Amino acid sequence: MNFLAHLFLSSHSEEEMIGNFIADRVKGKDHLNYPKKISEGILLHRQIDGFTDTNPTVMEAKVKLRPDYHKYSPVIMDVFMDHFLAVDFDRYSSVSLEYFAEKVFNTMEKYQSILPDRIQRMIPYMVSQNWLVTYKDVEGIKRILSAMSVRIKSSIRMEGSVNQLIADYDFFHQNFREFFPELAIFVRAQNGNNVIENHVFYWNNPKNY
Repeated sequence: MNFLAHLFLSSHSEEEMIGNFIADRVKGKDHLNYPKKISEGILLHRQIDGFTDTNPTVMEAKVKLRPDYHKYSPVIMDVFMDHFLAVDFDRYSSVSLEYFAEKVFNTMEKYQSILPDRIQRMIPYMVSQNWLVTYKDVEGIKRILSAMSVRIKSSIRMEGSVNQLIADYDFFHQNFREFFPELAIFVRAQNGNNVIENHVFYWNNPKNY
């Protein structure tokens, strides 16, 4: 899962959301250097990634990408799944994607001083280009995949995968709809709560802002 899904699945608190967001930049036991709730968010991120990477439904979709995109197939699938979460956002949340994105960006600004340097440098671009909402549009994820290809200096242009997304759109969409409830159940089992209900409650509660 990419940024949007990880943020969405962080249902407990702002701190858990921040931990889930920065987890890729926190290695090994370095999560222990952060406050408890942020550390828990980092560990949750790792659990989500582990579940996603080994899930048979997701692996079925990766097979379609592997001939052309090889080791980058999981990266592309992460972005595809964020696209479908954005498209289906009203299916899982009582708040709009735009409202959710605004609250996420406000939270990032609030905790900016403790974010890893690279994340701090990225946030202005996320906000100005409204990345979380951009996931809803195919052209938006094409731009995101293009930027990722440039950043990792890959000879494989990941944005080309959008052509396959368009050609097999119903397959990838249905694949996501089968997988995401499984992931939500898994996350609930990790923290003992209903992740989607908690998400809706947390983001609808004015005193949390």
